[in-house]
Amino acid sequence: MKRLYRAAMVMAMAGLLLLLAVIGAGVSYPHPFFTIGTLVGMGCVFLSLPLFFIAWIGQLRQSVKTKQYGWALCIAVFGIFLIVRGLLQIW
Repeated sequence: MKRLYRAAMVMAMAGLLLLLAVIGAGVSYPHPFFTIGTLVGMGCVFLSLPLFFIAWIGQLRQSVKTKQYGWALCIAVFGIFLIVRGLLQIW
């Protein structure tokens, strides 16, 4: 699961750095760097989200497997809190 988490983190950071590069360059829509940079940057960020979720599920599963129920409960409650909070902000 550490590899999956690292891959998600690298993908998210690469996407954010690419978006910051587009902002720093000061280019706008017709420019190819803006079009390609924002598409790839946002794609990397949004593809990292399911990887983070899968890594979270794997960490939860590993905690239950090693009988660390308190830690598993803490991970589950915190994760559910973040998901519900995010959904409430959408509405």
